[in-house]
Amino acid sequence: MFAVLFLTFLMNLQDVPQTTHFRPFKKSLVPSALFATDPPCPEPDEPSDCRRRFKSVGNAWTGDVNGDGLDELLIVPGTGGTGGSDMWLYQKIGNRWRPILYAFPYLERLDILPIVRSGYHDLHLDSLQCYKWNGHKYVAYASEDYRKLQPEFFDTSNPINASILWLARYAGLKEFQFEPRWFSFVPRQTHLGESLEDRKHNLRWVAEFKGAVWGVRGNRSFLIIPRPAHTGCDRLGFEGDWLLIYGVGFGMEEEKPIARYNRRTHRLVIDTRDPFWIKVY
Repeated sequence: MFAVLFLTFLMNLQDVPQTTHFRPFKKSLVPSALFATDPPCPEPDEPSDCRRRFKSVGNAWTGDVNGDGLDELLIVPGTGGTGGSDMWLYQKIGNRWRPILYAFPYLERLDILPIVRSGYHDLHLDSLQCYKWNGHKYVAYASEDYRKLQPEFFDTSNPINASILWLARYAGLKEFQFEPRWFSFVPRQTHLGESLEDRKHNLRWVAEFKGAVWGVRGNRSFLIIPRPAHTGCDRLGFEGDWLLIYGVGFGMEEEKPIARYNRRTHRLVIDTRDPFWIKVY
């Protein structure tokens, strides 16, 4: 019986389409002509300065996103800020390279997903962002797109995928019964992060700076919500059975709860209309 069940499990795994990945590409092979255009070289920068900056702090990858046998070119030109880096995807049409996607990842991913729309694969290029083809270019996912993702598209044991796995289940929902997905991982708490001991439930709540909020027990943890605001979570607090998760984001005049989690009933309530994790850049 066990052998039959195990064989069925393996067959089901084979039925799930596999995620592929962009591959590293030598920066010296990126066409110089690319840096004579905007993007990725915005005015008033000189092409030579853009190229020099790219070689110093930029990066490049390649991958076939539409199955035509010709690789597209994904580049980080070295521009951006503390919130992330500019990222452009280029497709070669004849002798010209045209941009078909702009992203601004803070924690970049390089996944080419199995989902295909009009011949183009969906892409996962940031811990909080996926993109789909709209017939002309790539645009950011809507909430319902995330909930169509299969967990098997990702390594479910790797905590770097915690945010996208959370979105695949809960994106767009405002109040729901939360079920922890545990990882063998302890998040780092920087001097800019928040930590709150919960002796009643044998947990420590940890908020990463510009990151997610985690529940930690021993050497294991689960993500309670992805990055809740621009700087992450500004404060954690208790109100009866509720864990309150605060954040100050763009356009917020005062600190207020982004979300509330009932530690007894495991109900999670999102208290903002515009959560950071589905922000469209």
